[in-house]
Amino acid sequence: MTLIELMIVILILGILAAIVVLGIGAFQDTGNSVSCKTTAQELEAAAAASYAKTGTYANWATYVKGGATNKWNLTVDGSGNVDTTACGT
Repeated sequence: MTLIELMIVILILGILAAIVVLGIGAFQDTGNSVSCKTTAQELEAAAAASYAKTGTYANWATYVKGGATNKWNLTVDGSGNVDTTACGT
């Protein structure tokens, strides 16, 4: 194998690697959006359970165990709905 052939193979592998890296970024954005919406649904379910038990909707922090943070700054309003605009599309 000559040096030119080796350089061509390395170039092709580099192009393929770049395509893969760019493709993974799109999947990551979609995963974050879906994760945010799933968290919002879980908070709404927890708010409904809290309302059924106490008659009021509590702050989102009361629904999260283990001191976890609300990564998307989701909030539960007075009627138990979660604002999902922070989740994107």
